Amino acid sequence: MSTSEPQNPSTSILVVEDSSFQAETLKRILVKAGYKVDIAKNGVIGLEMTRKLRPSIVISDILMPEMNGFELCTQIKNDKILRDTPVILLTSLTDPKDVIKGLECRADNFLTKPYDPTHLLTRIKYILLSHSLNRSDKPEDGVQIYFAGQKYHIHADSRQSLSLLLSIYETAVHNNNVLLETQANMKALNQDLERRVNERTADLTKEIEERKRAEGEIRDLNVNLENRVHERTVQLECMNTELEMARDVAESATRAKSNFLATMSHEIRTPMNAVIGMCHLALQTELTPKQQNYLTKISIAAQSLLHIINDTLDFSKIEAGKLNLELIPFRFQEMLDTLVSVTESKIEEKGLEFAFDVDPQIQQELLGDSLRLGQILLNLISNAVKFTAKGEIILSIQLVEQLDKRIMLRFSVRDTGIGLTHEQLGLIFKPFSQADSSTTRKFGGTGLGLAIVNRLVQMMEGDVVVESEYGVGSTFSFTVWLELGENTVSESSELPKSLSGLRVLVIDDNASARQIFKEMLESFGCQVDTSESGEKGLAALDNAWKQDTSYQMLLLDWRMKGLDGIDVSLRIKEDQRFNKLLNIIMVTAGARDELMQAASGLDLSAVLIKPVTPSTMLETLFSCLGKKLAERNPLSQLQADESYKDNLIGTRMLLVEDNLMNQEVALELLENVGAEVTIANNGQEALDVLKNETFDVVLMDLQMPVMDGYQATRAIRRQPQFKNLPIIAMTANAMSGDREKCLEAGMNDHIAKPINVKQMYATLAKWVQSVIPSEKTSEQPLQSLAKPLVQEALPELPGIDVKSALSAIGGNESLYKKMLIRFFQTQSNFVVEFESAWAIGDTELAARSAHTIKGLAGTIGAKRLQEACASLESASVDWFNQDVSGRLCTVTEELGTVLKTLSVLAEHEAPVTESNTKVKNLTQLPVALLNSLRESASNLDKTGLTSLLDSLRETEPDLAERLKSHAESYRFDLIEE
Repeated sequence: MSTSEPQNPSTSILVVEDSSFQAETLKRILVKAGYKVDIAKNGVIGLEMTRKLRPSIVISDILMPEMNGFELCTQIKNDKILRDTPVILLTSLTDPKDVIKGLECRADNFLTKPYDPTHLLTRIKYILLSHSLNRSDKPEDGVQIYFAGQKYHIHADSRQSLSLLLSIYETAVHNNNVLLETQANMKALNQDLERRVNERTADLTKEIEERKRAEGEIRDLNVNLENRVHERTVQLECMNTELEMARDVAESATRAKSNFLATMSHEIRTPMNAVIGMCHLALQTELTPKQQNYLTKISIAAQSLLHIINDTLDFSKIEAGKLNLELIPFRFQEMLDTLVSVTESKIEEKGLEFAFDVDPQIQQELLGDSLRLGQILLNLISNAVKFTAKGEIILSIQLVEQLDKRIMLRFSVRDTGIGLTHEQLGLIFKPFSQADSSTTRKFGGTGLGLAIVNRLVQMMEGDVVVESEYGVGSTFSFTVWLELGENTVSESSELPKSLSGLRVLVIDDNASARQIFKEMLESFGCQVDTSESGEKGLAALDNAWKQDTSYQMLLLDWRMKGLDGIDVSLRIKEDQRFNKLLNIIMVTAGARDELMQAASGLDLSAVLIKPVTPSTMLETLFSCLGKKLAERNPLSQLQADESYKDNLIGTRMLLVEDNLMNQEVALELLENVGAEVTIANNGQEALDVLKNETFDVVLMDLQMPVMDGYQATRAIRRQPQFKNLPIIAMTANAMSGDREKCLEAGMNDHIAKPINVKQMYATLAKWVQSVIPSEKTSEQPLQSLAKPLVQEALPELPGIDVKSALSAIGGNESLYKKMLIRFFQTQSNFVVEFESAWAIGDTELAARSAHTIKGLAGTIGAKRLQEACASLESASVDWFNQDVSGRLCTVTEELGTVLKTLSVLAEHEAPVTESNTKVKNLTQLPVALLNSLRESASNLDKTGLTSLLDSLRETEPDLAERLKSHAESYRFDLIEE
């Protein structure tokens, strides 16, 4: 019977295989051959199924988990009931010892993987037939065989052993046949490959011959090409050398430009601070009309010069890529208030109408660079004021688009000025150009303002658009993107219910103002009517009374043709129908003092100063309805621009500043508003003073010896008790990034030098609260709290240009005398300090000392000493400079002359106090120790000098560590070399 013939269906086979794929494959072969097949996943399950099912034959894999094929076979053959069950082991025959293991466990046959289905079925048939024939044979005790060179005693009978060995032989024969067939196929493939190689060789030979001919032609071309490449390479090398030189020159120029900007920003603003500050102080003294006129013009010219300097520096920073925009929180209303405070005086001076048209949907809390946004608006409004002789200026602000947390705002500045021609429109955004470029132009300026505006708007992802008609006026519009802050409340999102339906009459002769007020009030829910004159306004009030629709609020402009605001208010006061029922809000664009006098005795509910923002209008309306202004002076808002000074009366301030001239200027400015000022000369002094005294605010310079402003601020912020102490930077550093560094260090705000006095007062008032009750301010005028400026005659001072020095500080002889005495008291030890720093190689400290006295000498008018100190400072940078000694002698001689001159002036003055000179520097060291240090720097080795410096640790640990680091950094390296 052939292997393909069906088998007895009662014949069952148990397949023990842990691989599902192998088991299913084997099952399909056996089922197709007519056998009944069961499957077990491992030896343990296979043994149980063998006992339960009693299969005709068991086919088992060898390698399985829990129980392998050898163990399963052994268990079956040792079982009296199951031992006659034939077992076929599946193996890959990787180890000859597997055969011995199979014999020892008495397996009936081996099937080597991969197996042939025909062999498998033949093997099964043979085992079943042989098993049935030999079932009655007695088992033998075993046989001895030799296999793989070793002798084995096998407990299987002779039949099993022979069967196993024959199965292995059969597999080997089968594999040999497969190998022979494979060899035949390989031979045929080799013959075909050889034929193809011969064909390809012939083709390649032909290609090589053709390539040789082409190479000959190419070789000839290469000769010419190499010559041309060589020539071109030489040219390129020359060009590269030139480009590298040009690049180095450009990079050097860029570095020089950046350094120049940093230097100019500080050096220009510092003297400008003195000029503007001293002019402000001088204008507060008793002056003749001629002196008043001169100083006023000097102040105006200084402010104009400062504006030109700012424009030039800003444009240079933009061109150099050094200007970066901030992304910090700011209040939209505060930015507009600042804009008003800066521009209102010029607008009032020209008698222009100025109005805000602000979208009430704009959120108050925003993120962006409010300083640069304010700079854009200030530039456009200043231009509008400059070129508008009469009429109005309107600032419109609209919400254009909102995307998630970002909003686009459109700002428009419209004026009724001279306008621009078509040709002029093409030039206005070009740097250093103006619409009027003739030599007789009236308006002046740098021509950089609009160029800066255009660049800043582009940096804010916006565009600038100009619409203008010559002789009629201009409108400058721009868009910017800003981010929303955490507070999502807008002016109109949470309105008091009391405003809903409130009847308001607006009386104003300016059509734009009427329309803006109407739209603003209607956005609050009010019912608004307007009148263009006082006469028509009174008629509207009378008509409303007769129709029983009386107005509850009157918004009344002061200066109008015909009946002005005061006249209308008097008429209303005399009319019993209105005088107690109507809230009157007076609106004015200027002349505050005149209004205060003219409105005396009027029962006004409030006063609004144009331009009026939605926030200001909303607060005023709500206050009027809540009668919160009844107990206050109704004209108090007229003094809003000066009220911040009241907050500074009695305020305790710590001024941290190392420059004496700046100390004097700031001290007098602050004391003039009633502040109590303590001076610290550096950051370390400030920390020492804060340990024992309490202050309301700290004014912090940035560049100082011992400890600069950044380090001092960080040290202050690390102390929990100073977490909320306002620290305001006051410095001439105005480069891009300086303000960010201040905020990052922990400072609250930034005041740039030269100081804008009004802005300084406003900034301080923003961060401090008044410590003197308001009733006291009314009893004691602000001027009485300031120190009087006493003019005292000065003697002749040899070696000092008194005239020029006094001119620089506005002729204030009292202040000048204090500066001279302070110079005498603090600079007498300069030579010792410089020599001490130079002895240990601290070139930084030595140069700083020379720089300090150079500036102070220039301030007091000691010009020859100033020049000598400048020469010494430049030489002090290099420790090897041999000219230092000679230049120091010159400084010593000039300083001696100045100190001798000042000694007569200072002999009756009290010495400088401990609190003002507590600077830890080399002058505090004993003379003997200084001499030892000088000697050690030249003679001792590293160990000896280190020991000497370590002796300081017990008394001055910080100073000892600093001296040691300088000695190690400078001198020891030289000794070792």
